[in-house]
Amino acid sequence: MRMIVVDGGPGGGKTTINRVLQDRFAGRALFVPEAATVLLGGGFPRPGRGIENWSQEWQDKFQAAVFACTTQLEEVFVMEAKRLGIKNLVCDRGRRTGVAYAAHGDEGLFLRRFNLNSNEENERYFAVLHLQSTAIGAPEAYGTYNNDNRFEPVDVARKLESRTLFAWREHPNRKILNCEGGIEGKIHAAIEFVGANLE
Repeated sequence: MRMIVVDGGPGGGKTTINRVLQDRFAGRALFVPEAATVLLGGGFPRPGRGIENWSQEWQDKFQAAVFACTTQLEEVFVMEAKRLGIKNLVCDRGRRTGVAYAAHGDEGLFLRRFNLNSNEENERYFAVLHLQSTAIGAPEAYGTYNNDNRFEPVDVARKLESRTLFAWREHPNRKILNCEGGIEGKIHAAIEFVGANLE
């Protein structure tokens, strides 16, 4: 089973691009939803929108739930894909994304907390597509208005962009899409990359 991760910092276009990919590759891949969105949409208590409410204590508890949910979602989607004779999963974020949300972006802390091997985590996913956050590439376009589950102000979004890049830095099959071509450019490049990596 091939698992392809679509990742990136807040405001990178994941929601839009995943919808396009889902339409384009229906029947060739199943699409695993983002665990954080599943949890927040299902009532997991969230901090207020102001940065003063965004604590590492809350993030640690939330990421423990996200890690467990991500793992189980992927395993259930693998089962369903096998039942349907589908060989690919496209995952809205992967387990390693949690590095970005660990205290100080500490990868070692994240790996120890969940008893993970770094090489095995890289091998879990066949390819990684990173969508640059507009907080970095087009700050005038960044906002929380178009995503009810996004609450990070722009300075936090920039930090998470950097940490997400760091989390996947050693993956041997990673492509980074910046904001230069706008969302249309990202969509075209994402279709090309994902299509080339499907089994």
